[in-house]
Amino acid sequence: MLALGGTLFAQTAPAIPPSGSPLTLPQAIDIALANNPNTRTAWLQARAAEFAVGSARSAYYPEVDVLASATRSRSAADGASGTTAIAPSLAINYLLFDFGGLGTEPGKMNNPESAKFNSEGKIYLADLKNDRVQIFDKDGKFLKLWGKTGSANGEFKAPAGIAIDAQDRVYVTEIGNDRVQVFDKDGQFLTSFGSKGAGNGEFGNLHGVGIDKATGWIYVADTANNRIQVFKPAKAPNT
Repeated sequence: MLALGGTLFAQTAPAIPPSGSPLTLPQAIDIALANNPNTRTAWLQARAAEFAVGSARSAYYPEVDVLASATRSRSAADGASGTTAIAPSLAINYLLFDFGGLGTEPGKMNNPESAKFNSEGKIYLADLKNDRVQIFDKDGKFLKLWGKTGSANGEFKAPAGIAIDAQDRVYVTEIGNDRVQVFDKDGQFLTSFGSKGAGNGEFGNLHGVGIDKATGWIYVADTANNRIQVFKPAKAPNT
């Protein structure tokens, strides 16, 4: 028997249910662990990582997806002899950590809408109901924030979409101000474009934004006008 985190699993192949019989989850896991060394290794690594984190919360346990199939063929001569083929597979999805939580303090969030990495591995987050943008490192450590409620340069009303170009400039869409603001990687305002309306360069309830880093073209989801608008960036000041 093989002990994994206090649970015992058979090291010899378990009995195969009759052809056509459904497998229970414990049976499927037993078959996978007994017949596939890679499955046993992945399971052990996942459990070891869970214990290293030291969390007892069930949300941090591995999420296991199991697929197992068994087929049996019989000889036409005696109808008794035959072979059994087993094809187990096991996928483990593992939550490493989370960060944030509801609030207004630095590092806390209220309806975070989108997040993107820049070239330095920093995470830029559109914190919609707090009307600000926050920056974290790749491990979730708070680094910086900017913005407050308003319509002046560098202020926000419901920032929703966020995108980062090849020069690490940060583009933020606002639902309330119907515009796109552009900042450098440190949050210094560079320029903005857009206003409320249905004409070219005007927006209604805009949300998502994406950038083709090869061309610099900016793709803006103009939700209320049921369209995508595409812009070629002009040179922003101070760049």
